[in-house]
Amino acid sequence: MNQNDAKALKVLIVDDCSVSALMMKGLLKQLFINDVDTTNSYKQAIAMCSHKAYNILLVDFHLEQDINGIELFGLLKKNSYISPSCSLITVSGDSTAQTVMGALATGYGSYLCKPVNKKNIEEKINLAFIHYKLFTVIYANIDKGDEKKALTLAVEFCKKNKSCNEVELFIINHLEKRKQFGALKYLTTHEAFQSRANFYCANIKNNFRSEQISAEDAISKLQLFIKKQTFFIPAYDLLSDIQEKNKQLKASLENAVKALEFTPAVPFRSLKVARLAAFTDEKQQFCKVGQTLAKNLSIAETDWPALISEFFVYFEKLLLKSETEDDKSKLLAFLTKFSEWCRNKFLDQQLLLFNVLNDIFQCRLMILRSKIFDAKYKFYDSFVVSFAKNLESDGAVLIEALDLCYFFSENKLFDLIYNELKSRKKIDKYSQCLLPLFDEPHKLIENMSLLGKELAKANDAFDAEKCVSEEDENNPELIKEREAAMRLYEAILQKHPLNTEACIGFLEHNLKLGNTEATPELIDCLTSIKPLKLSGDLEKRHDWIINTVSFEEKSDTSENEGEAGENELVSLDNDLLSIDKKWESLGGDDA
Repeated sequence: MNQNDAKALKVLIVDDCSVSALMMKGLLKQLFINDVDTTNSYKQAIAMCSHKAYNILLVDFHLEQDINGIELFGLLKKNSYISPSCSLITVSGDSTAQTVMGALATGYGSYLCKPVNKKNIEEKINLAFIHYKLFTVIYANIDKGDEKKALTLAVEFCKKNKSCNEVELFIINHLEKRKQFGALKYLTTHEAFQSRANFYCANIKNNFRSEQISAEDAISKLQLFIKKQTFFIPAYDLLSDIQEKNKQLKASLENAVKALEFTPAVPFRSLKVARLAAFTDEKQQFCKVGQTLAKNLSIAETDWPALISEFFVYFEKLLLKSETEDDKSKLLAFLTKFSEWCRNKFLDQQLLLFNVLNDIFQCRLMILRSKIFDAKYKFYDSFVVSFAKNLESDGAVLIEALDLCYFFSENKLFDLIYNELKSRKKIDKYSQCLLPLFDEPHKLIENMSLLGKELAKANDAFDAEKCVSEEDENNPELIKEREAAMRLYEAILQKHPLNTEACIGFLEHNLKLGNTEATPELIDCLTSIKPLKLSGDLEKRHDWIINTVSFEEKSDTSENEGEAGENELVSLDNDLLSIDKKWESLGGDDA
């Protein structure tokens, strides 16, 4: 890098130690790099990157905040606060293999160990500049639609340079995403690349995918490779994946744990361990990884609700597999701790969203324990009361709420949430996996649509505008209409006993007709709606019923809703999306 290149560079240093940041800025000035900004706050770093196009970032790994340097860089790239060609130098006084390899495994730039001096920072800056220039040209060609030229540039660079982890991963990911497996096979077996760790593992993965080698051969090759390169974390990931596909679940879990130990802040590895621990009934390992996930949640990332939702799926799977009351009690106690660990991480606005998400999951657990009415009350209090605000929530929150709306047959809420999710151009992977469950195979959409038509028919059967006085209540024609409407509501409740609108309609017409005897059907309807906070016409009708009715709802829902004990769980295969459906959609395999 010549002086003109150095003078043109824009560099940002993010380090919570101001002395360290100023020292590095001074060293860069000695290298003729004068356009250097510093900050000790990740939030300020985000703001600065959104207003200025930096070429290189030097970021302290162990920021004394809620996010580490690697996570910050990933966040900046994901949200386009920096250009795709921007280079990262991770700076830290931690030279342990776990931290260094964990940082490099992300594929982001290089790692600079403190103490920093002119020689080592110059070496890293020169490397970062070379990568910045290369990726600038690569992405320019991609933007022009010439992906072949972009890929050729990356390949030629790798042929000439051995220290290019980021470029190697770009090539492999580019070919895999576009399913160009023939080109990938050619490169991974090329003499210039076949001995490199990234390409070696990509070759095994490609051959296993195409069934050119067996699972046993792939596993054997990876085990030998790991003995030679103990700290190459992607090899543990791949070995675990292949072992899982080969039904070697204990071994798969063991290697997933090893990968996670190197990179505890990488959430997909925590979730993988959680899934495998749930399937193999390793409760202690599950609780341990839950703590790792909660305490390493990156609050700057926007997809944390999806991470927590997926973890809840695996928790429910493990809970349902537990046979003893003691095991169930311990898991539920752990869940309380997990929620507290999460709450300790979040800022005020995030905490509100987490509480909604957690309440929705608690509703699901209540339903599993046959506490149906309690679950409905909690769902209304937590989600429905602030529905307009919650409708703008993260996709994972909405997909879980959609599940409960279907269970409670709240068709209008269901339609609003479903249409909101379908209209979004971008949703998280968790929601992408689960949203199709509401479509064709299970006909959930059709069921909700039919319910809406049946409710409209019941509402139209009685013209309330004709009834303006007490004398009108005795009009034979109106009585006949009321009885017809009541029968329609009764028919709806046989299929959808929890639908609020049907419960209100059934109660209202019965009371207007003088049917005030406390039948089980009327008591169930009253119990279903009494504590709910509603709005509009439903609120008026609800309040009239509560002020008019002469009997009481069930006095203790926890004792009257079913025979299940405190921790005894019931199957939900029919109405609520069963955990097995969620499990399969997220990639679990019970075979």
